[in-house]
Amino acid sequence: MQQGSHEAEIMSYSRSPPELKFLLDENVHSRLGLFLKASGYNILIAPKGSSDRVISELSLAQKRILVTNDSDFESKTPQEVFSVILLKMPQTDASMLLKAFATLVAQKKSSKQFSGKLTILETDGFKTTLLPRKEQ
Repeated sequence: MQQGSHEAEIMSYSRSPPELKFLLDENVHSRLGLFLKASGYNILIAPKGSSDRVISELSLAQKRILVTNDSDFESKTPQEVFSVILLKMPQTDASMLLKAFATLVAQKKSSKQFSGKLTILETDGFKTTLLPRKEQ
């Protein structure tokens, strides 16, 4: 019972209809998808077995923020993916994941704040940098 009330508390951080659109990689804990959907976010879950290329193209074409545990996406350029949130935290503690993600979206509420950027989400916070540029 107590865990359910904690999730309700986390979900209450989102008070207005959010404009962010997320693409969840298949390796992301399913409770994050449920949390985002319940909070009013537009989410899409990548089909099982999708290649990194297909996931990147979907993110870019639909201007969706890719949420993944796959560090291969750290090296994608803005020409390959819209934005990446890389989860560098244990997936075994869903409540910790939801709390960290809620903190992130409470601070960054627009697609513009994510576009062309890599956000690394850890248990103690997050760090955002530009996605690498293609060498010419």
